[in-house]
Amino acid sequence: MFGNQSTSFGSRPLEIKGIDRPFLAPGRYRAEFITWRTFNYYDKSKVELSFELIDRPFDGEKIGMFLEVESLTSKPGEKGEFINKGKRSNFTKLLIEIKKIIGRDVSMDDFSSVTWELEVVTVHVGVDRKELTGSDLYSKADRAIPIALRKNRMAIDHSF
Repeated sequence: MFGNQSTSFGSRPLEIKGIDRPFLAPGRYRAEFITWRTFNYYDKSKVELSFELIDRPFDGEKIGMFLEVESLTSKPGEKGEFINKGKRSNFTKLLIEIKKIIGRDVSMDDFSSVTWELEVVTVHVGVDRKELTGSDLYSKADRAIPIALRKNRMAIDHSF
């Protein structure tokens, strides 16, 4: 049931365009950052971080992580500009963790300079607050932890 079962990104009410929604066993997976996109959802500004898993047997599978931000400063879409929510936001926590690894201030381009560990969960409730079942279930990254600096697509592990 887990694995190659995907629902088109565009067919989900929340989404506009982008990656397919995978259905994976909940757990932790290593991943590389691909891109981000901004969108508005029920009067809230959101950023989706897109990752590609690098652990077998799911290597190549794409998965998203959704974060709320203060506001969008450009048209919603891929690599859209936004204002972070503040010092205690989940996005700020990601920036702080990346900075510990790369040793300097962080831009969105730096998200692809580290290898990530994602905590993947199954989404059981849809945007309409109704229970999802069967092929409507999908997975998302609930937490992302930068674990290693990448050099030429080869990771140097700093997690010890």
